[in-house]
Amino acid sequence: MATLLENITDFVLFLLGFLGIPGRNEAGTYGKDLAGFLDVALMGVVILLILALDLAMFIIWLERKLMARMMTRRGPTHIGPYGLFQNIADTVKLLSKELINPKMADKFGFHIAVAIAVITATMSIFILPFSDSFLVTAPNAGVLLVFALFSLYPIGVLVAGWSSNNKYSLLGGFRSAAQLISYEVPLMLSMLGVLILANWGLPVSQRSFSFLTIGAYQNETIWLVFLIPFGFAVAFVAMLGETERVPFDIPEAESELVMGWRTEYSASPFMLIMAVEYFHMFVNSGIIVLLFFGGWFMPFGDFLDGAIWFLIKVHIFVIIMIWIRAALPRIRIDQFLMLGWTRLIPMAVINVFWAIGLGYLMYDLQIIDFTTIAIINIVFIFALFVLVGLFSKRKSSVTLVDPSNSEV
Repeated sequence: MATLLENITDFVLFLLGFLGIPGRNEAGTYGKDLAGFLDVALMGVVILLILALDLAMFIIWLERKLMARMMTRRGPTHIGPYGLFQNIADTVKLLSKELINPKMADKFGFHIAVAIAVITATMSIFILPFSDSFLVTAPNAGVLLVFALFSLYPIGVLVAGWSSNNKYSLLGGFRSAAQLISYEVPLMLSMLGVLILANWGLPVSQRSFSFLTIGAYQNETIWLVFLIPFGFAVAFVAMLGETERVPFDIPEAESELVMGWRTEYSASPFMLIMAVEYFHMFVNSGIIVLLFFGGWFMPFGDFLDGAIWFLIKVHIFVIIMIWIRAALPRIRIDQFLMLGWTRLIPMAVINVFWAIGLGYLMYDLQIIDFTTIAIINIVFIFALFVLVGLFSKRKSSVTLVDPSNSEV
């Protein structure tokens, strides 16, 4: 019995990354093993502080400033230099406001939904490695654990919408659940191409779903965005859907649902819910960087620490998300679901077969190199756009009212 318990304990610790991560070489492992749970807790606190300061002092301020510039406004200017302390003032204001519980609402569900959202977002950050040494933990199944946490978030949203005793909140909760579940399917399919290429040809004992393994593979070869661009395109669009931001902020939709499932929240719970949205922005950008853009590895020398390089890449994608929010209008719920089920899923399936073909040509037959792959990808994408343009049917314009009809 003792041996069985020890084996189960060792397996769980290995799954969570405390017993080392198998690598592509036989000399050692990727990353540094953590000495104990105290080191894990300390690193977790450090990363949370860095991220909290980044969100409070920079990312939210950057979104306000960029959107203001795109809308010919000035944004925050008064509190602090260039308005940098405006977010701190807003945080103090929200913390000092009265917490109001809706009448006839389920108080337990109303508050536990916020806890589910915060816990899932925080745990997702702990799984992402900022570099091969600056990390909380490096689970062997890190990619799967992140998406497992993503699948818990819709439960909290549904509970929040149902327990608020508000029809707008309930509709927003159902919209959010449908949106998140629909876009998890193409997102998971797009990740298969990454896992296939990163583990191709490895012995069974060395195959891993760890972010460290995927990052090290790209450092040894080439960024996966150049090998499987369709996988990146599908993953990025699906990530936008996961963050519920414009043009996919359908569960919020203030012009239709007041503010969706968040309508009845106020004071500190509202502040936490909005912080979770920015946590998701950071986590999703980090996943894109780790899976398709080499993670913490630099393309030109090592004049910056890997964690700093990782943060630079993440903030580039955060800026892209902000730019998309300011530039594009919201789409309808039926258009959004149609995009996921009829466009992204077929593209993700094509990406899987494309990754299998590349792995076979590169590692089994060894008749293709990375330059050839880049050329093939460019030609393939260009040909696909041409085919879509040729075979797409243009809808003829429809006159709603005939001006010649005098009876109208």
